[in-house]
Amino acid sequence: MNVKDLLEKLKAYPVATVAGALALAVFGLLYFRWMGFPEQQRQLDNVSRDWVRVESNVFKNSVNLETHLAKAEGISQDVTERLIRSSELARNYQYFYRMETMTGVQIESLQQVQAAPPAQPPAGAAARRAAEAAQPPATYSKVGFNMNVAGRFGELLPFLNMIENGQHIARVKTFNLQRTSEGDSRLISISMQFDLLGHP
Repeated sequence: MNVKDLLEKLKAYPVATVAGALALAVFGLLYFRWMGFPEQQRQLDNVSRDWVRVESNVFKNSVNLETHLAKAEGISQDVTERLIRSSELARNYQYFYRMETMTGVQIESLQQVQAAPPAQPPAGAAARRAAEAAQPPATYSKVGFNMNVAGRFGELLPFLNMIENGQHIARVKTFNLQRTSEGDSRLISISMQFDLLGHP
């Protein structure tokens, strides 16, 4: 049987020929669709998961969003007002000397510590630009202080409370407390290192 005979047979049964060709086309289409089905199912699952997250954020988590945003902006403004500037050395020292006057303690030594300079980027203009672009700008800086203070327990407690809850935001790094060996045995000496939050 050659191709001519096959064509003659197909022409003899046109309905069966068209139905067979249509069946082959449908089976081919189903086969290729089935081959891509797992990928499409995975995409559908991802889109469904994203929709659930968006729906949750829009309809559930965004309740009172304006109120929360206003509160966050107020907190940010409060923090900004409490920052110090490392360049204003006299004003920074005066902050502690006012506390000394109010509580009756004696500040024996006070030193503002200069922040370490940032690490230099690699040599070369392109490398320097890439390093600068990779680092986001600093929001805040730390202004360090070393302090030795002496006083009685009833004087030191309010002084430390003023540092902790005062106008500026403080973080104590080291703290050493001991009774003084000279003179009044009720005097306590404290040496500490701490940072105040400052402008970059």
